Amino acid sequence: MYLRNHLLFTSNIYISKIEIAFLGGRIVQQFSRNVFIASLPASVKKSWFFYSQIEKPDSLELEKSVLAEIKTWISLDQSLITL
Repeated sequence: MYLRNHLLFTSNIYISKIEIAFLGGRIVQQFSRNVFIASLPASVKKSWFFYSQIEKPDSLELEKSVLAEIKTWISLDQSLITL
């Protein structure tokens, strides 16, 4: 099974962890309670998500330190994608 890393957002990390596991993946990096990287099978479609989002909600304010961590992760992991 081929896995890909995805940057995702959520309002409830606990339910998102269950959702990601149900889809056959796992959280590999958690930046905050709302932002994380999940490693998921390549076959997963964005329409399968209910609690996790591929786009940052407008209502979500990210601290500069979280943004810096995300940028660093992306620079180190060029395979990081969004669905």
